[in-house]
Amino acid sequence: MVVVLAKATGNGNQLRVVGSTAQQTLVDNAIMQIGEVDFANAPASLRMLCEAIKLNTIPKTLQKYGARKNFYNQSKVKILNDGKEQKLLENTRLVLQRNGTILVSKSTSDASLVTYYIPSKKFLLNEDIWLRGSDRYWLETELINESEIALYDATDLEKQKSKQIKATNQVTLKNTLTKQSRNIYFYDFSRIDDATMYQPALVADEIKYDWEVKGNASYFRRLYEHHFEGWQHRVKHRLHTANNKAVAFEVSEDGITCEKKWDKAELCFTQTGARYLTAFGDDVEANGTGRIVFAPTDIIAVLDMISKHKVKNNSITMMGNKDLLYVNFSNDVAEIQVYIPSCSITGKRNAKYFTKFVAND
Repeated sequence: MVVVLAKATGNGNQLRVVGSTAQQTLVDNAIMQIGEVDFANAPASLRMLCEAIKLNTIPKTLQKYGARKNFYNQSKVKILNDGKEQKLLENTRLVLQRNGTILVSKSTSDASLVTYYIPSKKFLLNEDIWLRGSDRYWLETELINESEIALYDATDLEKQKSKQIKATNQVTLKNTLTKQSRNIYFYDFSRIDDATMYQPALVADEIKYDWEVKGNASYFRRLYEHHFEGWQHRVKHRLHTANNKAVAFEVSEDGITCEKKWDKAELCFTQTGARYLTAFGDDVEANGTGRIVFAPTDIIAVLDMISKHKVKNNSITMMGNKDLLYVNFSNDVAEIQVYIPSCSITGKRNAKYFTKFVAND
C-alpha cells in the first residue's frame, strides 16, 4: 500500500498526483484516520459480512463520541451477575441463512432495525448459523469503524475442523501488514438459548405502504446531510436523552420534512417546518403522503452507506406507513432490504410487522 497526495486540477473531478509514499507508519496512520474506506476492494466474504453489519451498528462518528453505551437499549431479559439481577442489553446478531441471505437484527428484542442482505453469490449452507458476538464486535469496532478492513485478506466460509472449538464454520482473516491471522466463528442454533436470545425478523404477510419515494442516491445524500450528518456532532453521546430518542418523517408532495428535538412540556417536536424540508427534485419520483415516528439511530447508518457507497443503477426506494419504514437498494454484490419499525416518543419500537426469528424454518 502507498499513501498518495493529490490536488484538484479544477477540471471536474480530475486530480493530479503531487506525491506518494510507502513509508509504513504513514500508511498505517492514514488508514486509521480515513473517514470512509471503500468496501468494494475487500475480499467478497469479508465485504458482505461487514456491509451487512455496518447497516445495523453504531456509526463511526457516534462511536468516537463515546455513544456506544447509549446506542443499544436495555432488553426485558434479566440475568444474574455476581448474585445481582441485571437486564441484558440488546445487541446486533448476524445470521447466515441456508437460503444464502444474511439477516441482521438485535437480539433479545421484539422489534428492531432488520436488514436482509441478499448476495448474488451466496454462502453455501445446509443450516442457519450465527456469527459469534465477540467476532461481530471486532468486525464492527475495528474493521468497520476504524477502517482496518483495508488491511485484511479473507478466506471463503469454511468448515471448522478443530475438536476443541464448538463452531461449525469459520472465515480466516489475515492482516497483510502484521501477517497475523484471526478466525471468526459461526455456530449452529443448538448453542443459543431460544427463550432469552431471540431476535426479530419480518412477518411474511404482505405489507401495504401509504407512500413511496424512488430516487437517485443524490436525493438520499441530501436527506442524510440535511438532517443526520450534523446531528451526530450536535448530539454526540446524548442518544439516551428524551429529546433525541425519536424523529419523524412527514412525507408530502413537496418532499420529506424531518422533525426532531422533542419537547416534553409542549408535547411536540421543536425542529419542524419549511427549514427542515428536504425538497424533491428531478432526481425523485414520489407517490402518496404520510408520517412515521422512528428512532434516528435506526436510519443513520443506512443513509450514510447510500451517501458514501456506490448504489447499483443509482436507484433507491423508500416506502412507509405509520408503523414501518422500508428502504431497498442494491450494489454490485447484493440486494439490500432494510426494515425500520416506528417507535414511541420514548423510543419503544413497534412490533406490528415483526416476528420472532426461527432458525431453519
